Amino acid sequence: MSKKKAGFYISVGCPGCGGEQTIEENFFVTTCPHCGSVLRLVMPDTLPAYLMPSSLAKRDIRFSLDRFLKKESLPLTDSDIAIKRLYYPFWKVDGLLLKVRNRVDTRQVMAQTEYTSEVVIERERTEVGVTPYSTSVAAGTEMLGVPSSLGIRTDHIKLVPYSNANIDSGFDALPVLRPWTDVQQSISKRIDTLRLIDPAAFGSNLTRLFHPVFSLVYSPYVVVESYEQGYRRFLLDGITARLLEYRTPDGIFDVASHTDGSLPDPYAGEGRELEAEAEGGDALEIEFGAIEVEFHRCTTCGVDLSDEKSYLYVCRNCHEIKTIEKTAFPISSLKVAKSDGQQTDRLFPF
Repeated sequence: MSKKKAGFYISVGCPGCGGEQTIEENFFVTTCPHCGSVLRLVMPDTLPAYLMPSSLAKRDIRFSLDRFLKKESLPLTDSDIAIKRLYYPFWKVDGLLLKVRNRVDTRQVMAQTEYTSEVVIERERTEVGVTPYSTSVAAGTEMLGVPSSLGIRTDHIKLVPYSNANIDSGFDALPVLRPWTDVQQSISKRIDTLRLIDPAAFGSNLTRLFHPVFSLVYSPYVVVESYEQGYRRFLLDGITARLLEYRTPDGIFDVASHTDGSLPDPYAGEGRELEAEAEGGDALEIEFGAIEVEFHRCTTCGVDLSDEKSYLYVCRNCHEIKTIEKTAFPISSLKVAKSDGQQTDRLFPF
């Protein structure tokens, strides 16, 4: 049985045979189960972007809507419905959360004899913890029914790299309107308020996010419009076909509480087109790169390199030194350790 993937994982194609590879984001080297090629994941220099593939057929959409409408004793869907499919962008943020909490432990020492009183001992203690932190924030135009966050969905749904080839037929990707810098400031303020929930017994508590890594995740949604029995508009989750919003000219049906007309609709009766919903802000020029999978081989003789992650490799066949990754920071000077070695000794950087 194949190993179950944990956390964030994506699906890519093998460059050798084209077979699907389901890999974790933080993996370095893997072996293709189809052709045996040794592969490595290459992250782009710019922001990576991912897609949640949708496999909903039209019959699944209609079935989900009719089941909901029948349950609520409402007219079923018309024979001629307009279906619009879209990808909505979310910022995915991953980092390390540092928590410093100052507490006072109180301990009561019981009396040993009847002549000694009870003693209360207080001890100041500082707890420091570092835990992984992951969240997602809506990055597109505000749309009723679209959640403000994907929650844990990005941890258990298979994603694919964002590319024109991976965009499902009939889908349109909405533009990004919220820059990642605004999201970073918002998350930092929200995290900072966590220290106020548990007041410090002495000094001050601290909560801070370190090394945040941003990426874009496009989630699929389906808009269904009907006009035969008065204008009706439905918004469905593009993966599960779950109804997120039901709008009529009289108002919005609150799907969560199953009440009709409980929420006023500022656009009631207008029957807006999807393009009008994307208004309200200029699209940002977001540059993001595609994730690639390459052969993990020596560029001289073609033999597979070691599966350990490193900046330098020594090929076990031709013994040539190979580098496969860019230096993470600029080098302003070089220093060499002094030794009495031979001329044939090799120097390795640290």
